[in-house]
Amino acid sequence: MAITRINLQRILPSIKDGATILVPSLRVKDAILSEYLASINSSTILTPNILPVDIFIKEYWEINARKAVCPCNKLQLLTSQEEFLLWNEIIEDSLNKFPLLNPKETANAVAHSYHLARQWIEPNVFTRDLSANSSITDVAAFSQWTQIFQKKCNNLQLINLVDAIVLFTELLKSAKLKTFPKEITLVNFYDPPPIYQKLFNTFPNSSLILTTEDIPKNKSKGQSLSKKKFEFDNQNSELRSCAKWVKEILIENPTSHIGIISNNKEKVRQKFEFLLREELNSSSIFWSSHEKQLFNSTNSSQRLIDIPFIYDALLVLELGRERHNIEDLTRLLQSPFLTCSESLDVNIREDQARINLAACLRLRGQTTISNRELSYLAATKEDSHYCKEFTEQLTQFKTEIHRIKHKKTIQKWGELFSNLLSIFGWPGAVVDKNKTKFLKQWKRILDQYRNASRILPEIDYPTALAKLRLLCSQQTITNEFDASLAISFYSIAESIGLEFDHIWLVGFNDQNWPEPCNPSPFIPYTTQKAASIPGSHSDIQLDNGKRLFAQLLSATKSSVQASYFKNDGEQLFRPSSFILNFETSNAFNDTVPILNKTCFLQMDNTAIELITDRALPLSKTETVRAGTNLISEQSSCPFRAYAKNRLRLQPEPPVEIGISKMARGTAIHIALDYLFEKIDTNIFVAGCYNGSGIGVGTLFGEQIALMAEEENSEEISIIQSKKQPNWLPPQPFLNIGIFTRLLFEKIIAKSEI
Repeated sequence: MAITRINLQRILPSIKDGATILVPSLRVKDAILSEYLASINSSTILTPNILPVDIFIKEYWEINARKAVCPCNKLQLLTSQEEFLLWNEIIEDSLNKFPLLNPKETANAVAHSYHLARQWIEPNVFTRDLSANSSITDVAAFSQWTQIFQKKCNNLQLINLVDAIVLFTELLKSAKLKTFPKEITLVNFYDPPPIYQKLFNTFPNSSLILTTEDIPKNKSKGQSLSKKKFEFDNQNSELRSCAKWVKEILIENPTSHIGIISNNKEKVRQKFEFLLREELNSSSIFWSSHEKQLFNSTNSSQRLIDIPFIYDALLVLELGRERHNIEDLTRLLQSPFLTCSESLDVNIREDQARINLAACLRLRGQTTISNRELSYLAATKEDSHYCKEFTEQLTQFKTEIHRIKHKKTIQKWGELFSNLLSIFGWPGAVVDKNKTKFLKQWKRILDQYRNASRILPEIDYPTALAKLRLLCSQQTITNEFDASLAISFYSIAESIGLEFDHIWLVGFNDQNWPEPCNPSPFIPYTTQKAASIPGSHSDIQLDNGKRLFAQLLSATKSSVQASYFKNDGEQLFRPSSFILNFETSNAFNDTVPILNKTCFLQMDNTAIELITDRALPLSKTETVRAGTNLISEQSSCPFRAYAKNRLRLQPEPPVEIGISKMARGTAIHIALDYLFEKIDTNIFVAGCYNGSGIGVGTLFGEQIALMAEEENSEEISIIQSKKQPNWLPPQPFLNIGIFTRLLFEKIIAKSEI
């Protein structure tokens, strides 16, 4: 039995008639398509034409451009990545006039504000209000950036999506479009922005318009809807209880569509996934990203640049610079995503030699190293860090870089980047599904990067690499829709349009719902309120919250759970006013799953590998040297204690400028040992007196700084354990005593010569 995510019966007549189905987002498209395909018994079916409205506009803009319809044939649509790069370029060029700490985030905010203005405000009103509020710095800057953006787009014959919708609407009014669907069905458009509403109103009269302005309400269903609220002490208890509830629902009915709704989705997503995985598979001690996803959701909070092998790819390209960060180099030398031969014609393996080279770099007392120094160290045959293959790759890499010295287009740099990565054998062997998925997204972002050549001038290598890194930091990982998953994890706005059997509203306190106001700083506040832009005013947020909440409840068949935790540090929370009439219920039993035989029975048929983790006994000559820390480490993590005290494993030391803390401490101890040394009868030397004084002073200064930052160290403990100074006599007796002591030491010293 298929999982029901949407009322297909309302849409089936349009599908059978061959109408074009327009939806607000990809998640609604996936829900309709998966449910339709599951309902068809035939082996051969015609896939219905279901499109998100923005993709529909892009598709028919291109179709009419090929048919020479003006202005479609003269203006090229900007992609979201191209638009971001253009805004970023404009803002970086204006930094002398408008100093900014974070141009990238400003570019995102400005692009978002421009889209809001075009979607909700009439152009003449927008221009008038910007001019009237030019005394406000942010508004004035936004006005100038907008003018520059529009001028650049006109000069380059480019247009972004919101501006294209305006022109597309005018073309529909004048009936100039040569190609357009005969029948259109609108599904799940709730209070669209005015720019979309105007577009829908201009669809030809011959088109079939079916818009679901509100979900049909069933009184009997509404009366039987269970509504409960829960209060928890902390977020961990709340999420664990939610995970337990999900497990109970799935055991009772595996085809139930369960919605986990949170307005802080990105903040709780990872923690909830961990707890849910722990509940559904209690026998598993560890889990990784290679495992199957547990729920459908929109783009994750993980950025493309955070993926390890993507990050290493960018580090490889950084080798084109004159100096390199040693921390990055040590990571690159040990990367599993680069080619490294198993054995060569030397006494040591290449992979071990690279590890030795990384250790050598860490001991240099520098944070950076030049290209020439790196090549010399890697090519020294007499040393254990001789890396023949890495040296050859590095030489070939530098040859390619030097071959292209002048500025190039983004397209040329994109092609060069691919060639440079292939020199080092990146990305290595592609073996798992996740790596293949991420690699596809990397290729997609690289294609988008090459296409950006139409908006950016010719640039040099460092700038080209910086632009690629910028795109990777902006791109989030796309989660693929899985029709077999019964759980959906969305925000309230994302969940509208879908139907659920059960929902749990997570973190539903008075701070999260209604959502707090978040007006744009670049659009005058009075203008935003007058246009009813979401997020601009508390009254607007309250009205939108009530409407969305009512739609969410009406789309739920069986039960609604709402929960919140009481405090987060010093901040106290109360339940949202929307759930005050919900039945108060006791929280689920907050216990950690225990490994037992039944846990294994709940697993699928995956083969289980049993590993004996019993440590080897101590040999006759082996001793474990550890103090009281051994007991503490053993109680907190036995494996860590075993690795540290038996295997002698230590984390890599951080890269430091100059002498390390350990080396400085050793030097101080040696200096103090030789502070006074007898070299002949009645002859003594005070060796290293000044040096030891400086060393002790430096050490004390470091420890005081650590104490100021509320950190601790072994040296601090030793210093604090020393005897405190005794009572000192008052003046003038103190000075008299000091003078007398120094005079005595002077007389004694003369007698010893």
